[in-house]
Amino acid sequence: MSAHHHPPNPFSGQGLTLHFIELLMEHQMQALQGEKTMSHYDESHSERLSRKARDSPFMVAGLVGLVGIVGYGIYGFKNRKVKTSVYLIHMRVMAQGFVVTCLTAGVAFNLYNKFVHPKLFPASIAAPEDKKE
Repeated sequence: MSAHHHPPNPFSGQGLTLHFIELLMEHQMQALQGEKTMSHYDESHSERLSRKARDSPFMVAGLVGLVGIVGYGIYGFKNRKVKTSVYLIHMRVMAQGFVVTCLTAGVAFNLYNKFVHPKLFPASIAAPEDKKE
């Protein structure tokens, strides 16, 4: 009786990792968009951050807010006059409030760009440099 080694089935229980699913979905999305696959893996961290900031500027606001809230939390933790559990609840509420504010601002910005801006500035008057005299 010979023992045959079969390659692991990626679709059997533990072989299917989250990373594999992410790569598969990303490959499918890029194929649908007609882009070259896996091109962003050649980017450095700073190039990737700048690309993400161009794609979603509110991500940068979220990161700045995160650093600010964590810094304030560390500073306030040393100088607190309330119990630790109450202080942590206050910090959680502040962080959630900031997230909700960023999401609301992002949705409002996108709605403005999609619906209001085109009506206020139609394409015929928005780009006068395209007209030829």
